[in-house]
Amino acid sequence: PNYDAVLLVEGVTDIRTIQQIRRILGHRTNVVVLPLGGDALASGNRAQELAEIMHLSPTTYAIVDSERDAHGDDPQKNRMEFEKECAAVGISSLILDRRSIENYFPEHAVRRVYGPTATALLPFDRTPSGWSKDQNWRVAKEMQPADLAGTDLLQFLETIG
Repeated sequence: PNYDAVLLVEGVTDIRTIQQIRRILGHRTNVVVLPLGGDALASGNRAQELAEIMHLSPTTYAIVDSERDAHGDDPQKNRMEFEKECAAVGISSLILDRRSIENYFPEHAVRRVYGPTATALLPFDRTPSGWSKDQNWRVAKEMQPADLAGTDLLQFLETIG
């Protein structure tokens, strides 16, 4: 194959978003990014399906949103079950510390895409109406590596390289 690892992301819009973040970090391009289809696979009782994905590469990773409402809250139950399923089949996974991938976007990048009055989300804000996940990759493209400094997302992505 033309890739060395598989990176599973929550949904289809996360593919390009994570690809852009990995690009700004200067990471290798031989990692294929595939969607989990949201809760279809990012939940419990999916070990068999996840094991099947492992046939693509023994080096498989996964990133999913936590959907936390506040600091210190547990992630959604289905995400914690997903994490256990991943561990059971050998997938290294990350449930984001923040609510979702959008909560990692810095204001300067959000404004470049959504205009000068747009504001970045706080770590546990829900995405507002009018925020299109289809535009997330454009926001990610405007980021700088320093924008992710000290985050769980950066730490996890660095392990993939």
